[in-house]
Amino acid sequence: MTTWTTEDRQNSSPPHIVDTGASYEPIPFACLVAIQDQEDTEQMLRHQLYIVQAECQRLQTILRKNGIQY
Repeated sequence: MTTWTTEDRQNSSPPHIVDTGASYEPIPFACLVAIQDQEDTEQMLRHQLYIVQAECQRLQTILRKNGIQY
């Protein structure tokens, strides 16, 4: 284990810090609400698509059982 002395700290070079120009700004509440609304809409659409796909499969099964080509 290395022990740093006061002299070691005084003689060491400062850490290299790069300023990327990026700053932290909190997301406004209205934006968070809009993001949540969009996620809710996407979830609802995924669910509706699942229902449509299940119905298509059901209808294909009925057509096949009745010997109907589609």
